[in-house]
Amino acid sequence: MQPPADLSVPSNLGLISDLEYARHAYFWAKPSSLVSVLERDVFPRMVKVGAKRVYPVVMNAENFYSRIALPKISYLSRIHGLEIAKDKVLNERVLDAALPGPLEPLDSLEALLFVAPYAFALPLHRAGSALLFTPERAWQFPPILTSNVFDQMCSGYEPFETNKMTLLFGKEDTSWRLTRQLIQLEFESLNRLMGYFTDPLNFLSQNGEFDELRLLKANSLLRLMIADVKAINMTGSFHAKSRLAFQFIDKMANLIVEINSPESTRRSSPERGVAERFYLPRIFDDLKDILGYHGRQKDRRLGSLLAKAVSRVSASINEDIREVFAKAKKPVTDDALVAYFRTLRNLGHGTFLEREQFEGLFLKLNPVIPSEYAYLPWMVLLALGLEPKKILAGSPD
Repeated sequence: MQPPADLSVPSNLGLISDLEYARHAYFWAKPSSLVSVLERDVFPRMVKVGAKRVYPVVMNAENFYSRIALPKISYLSRIHGLEIAKDKVLNERVLDAALPGPLEPLDSLEALLFVAPYAFALPLHRAGSALLFTPERAWQFPPILTSNVFDQMCSGYEPFETNKMTLLFGKEDTSWRLTRQLIQLEFESLNRLMGYFTDPLNFLSQNGEFDELRLLKANSLLRLMIADVKAINMTGSFHAKSRLAFQFIDKMANLIVEINSPESTRRSSPERGVAERFYLPRIFDDLKDILGYHGRQKDRRLGSLLAKAVSRVSASINEDIREVFAKAKKPVTDDALVAYFRTLRNLGHGTFLEREQFEGLFLKLNPVIPSEYAYLPWMVLLALGLEPKKILAGSPD
C-alpha cells in the first residue's frame, strides 16, 4: 500500500473529524517522521476528545499466524499432496477468506474494547501494532455519536424491541485504574482465546490424531463470532443488534456441539438444546461467576464492577420478560422461556414457522426482545477467553 498524496478528511464533523484525521495520520506516517506526526497531528487531537493516557501494543503476528498456517498446509498436503497444496496455498489462496489473517487478533481486540455506548480505549492502528488511548473514565458516548445519519433521521420504531438500554456501568464506576485493569483482563482473555483455539491438543480425533480441519473450522467460526460482537457495537438499530445476538448464540451452540459431541454423532447432535442455555437466566449466573472471579484477581473493585454489570443486565431482561408474562397471566417457566426466545430467534427466517411457533407465541403473549440482550455476546466472548472449558461445556457445571 502506498500512502495517499494528500491526507483529506472532512474537517466540519467535530470529534469524528479529529478521530478520523488522527487515525489516518498515524497509520500513514513514515517511520522517519512518526514522532513529529504523533506530537503534531495525533496527540493533540486525542487529548481534545478526552484521552489522558496512551498504551502501545505490539502483537507477534508471525507466532499467531504460524498456528493457523501450519495446520492449513498440513491438511491440504494430506488431502492433495505437497505440490498441489503449495499451489493452493500460494496461488489459489484456499481458505484465506475463511480464516483470520496474521494481524487480525489485534483488530479482534476491538470486540472487547467497545460495548456500546462505552469505549474503554480508542485504538489507532499501524501494521501489527496499535496505540490504545484511554480517558479518565471509560468513554460513554451519546447516541448521536454512536449512530449514523440514517439512525438519526429514521423514526426509530422497531419490531419487538424495548428500545431502551439499562447501562452496564454507573457514572462513577469506571475510574482510569479500573479501566486499565479491565483492558488488561481483555488482553488476557484474547490471548487465552487465541491460545485455546490454536492448540492442537484441543482438536484431537477419537483415535488421538490431530484433526487439522476441526481447528481451522473452529477458528473460522470464532472469527465470525467476533465479527458479530463488533457489528453489534457498530449499529444503532436494536433490531439489528438482537438479530446479531441470536446469530452469535447459534454459532456458540454450533461450536459447543462440535467440541463436545463424539465424532460419529457430531453432525446429528441437536444444537437447539445447547442454545437453550443462553435463553435461560442461569447463563448470567455463570457469567457473573467467571467475570467476577477473574476481575477480583486484578482488583476487588473490578470483580465487583463486572459482577454488578452482569446483574444489571440480567435484572433488566428478567423484568421485561416477567412483565410480558404477567400481563397474559402466564407463569414464567424454563420451557416457556425457551419457546419464547426460540420463536423470536426463528423470526429471522420469517413468520410462517413449523410447529405453529408463531401462533403459540403471538396469540398468547405480546412479546418483546429486551434491548439489553445485545450485551450478552460481549459478556460471553470475554468469559469464553477467560474460561473456555467452562463456557464450552455441553451443560453448565
